[in-house]
Amino acid sequence: MFRIAIIEDEAEYSKTLSEYVARYAAEQRISYDIAFFSDGVSFLNGYQPNYDIIFMDIQMPYINGFEASQRLRELDPKVRLVFVTSHTQFAPSGYEVEASGFLVKPVSYLSFFTLMNRLIRTGLRDKGCELVVRLRDGVRVIPYAELMYIEISGHSIKYVTEKGPIEASGSFSKLEAKLPEDSFARPSNSFIVHLKFVKGVVGNTVQVGTETVPISRARKKEFMINVMRYFGDRLS
Repeated sequence: MFRIAIIEDEAEYSKTLSEYVARYAAEQRISYDIAFFSDGVSFLNGYQPNYDIIFMDIQMPYINGFEASQRLRELDPKVRLVFVTSHTQFAPSGYEVEASGFLVKPVSYLSFFTLMNRLIRTGLRDKGCELVVRLRDGVRVIPYAELMYIEISGHSIKYVTEKGPIEASGSFSKLEAKLPEDSFARPSNSFIVHLKFVKGVVGNTVQVGTETVPISRARKKEFMINVMRYFGDRLS
């Protein structure tokens, strides 16, 4: 489930964004929870870092959106922040608080849809997803967001995460079936790569984080298709 906050003092625009969220969620078959605030002060009062996306109006009473976002970043440096404004000249200031995007009023559904797709593709796709791995002396929960790649050797499976490797055993076919096809791909029979961590492909190798994983000749074409599909319009 995605948690979304809309901070907007004009009821018309708040309603429009709410309708767009509902439409997008229905089209993408995702669940969500949404909260509404009419100003930055009420939003920040008692704030808890539980949101995935925040839509912040810039021109609001009491404190403007930039002032509210500066305070927000002290409380929550990771949440995706989208400014909603009638004036495009405000855009450069958004970089100071690491804004993920801008929506210009009146907001069209096409611009909203495009932005939401980018946000999900670049960080929210794996939210709430995790693997439960059986170890010799217990179990380990591995969030997809931390899983860089998997190496398979017989019945031995090595999960390489940002925090280090985890050795386990299990069924390769069952493991592969659990992983989302749009986020993970196989460069060879012995590896499964989380595309989020791909830094580049050179020859028959793919750089995953700071490590290099081989690409087999038989799987290279399909793997490259998956890479291009994942990164989409960020490729030039």
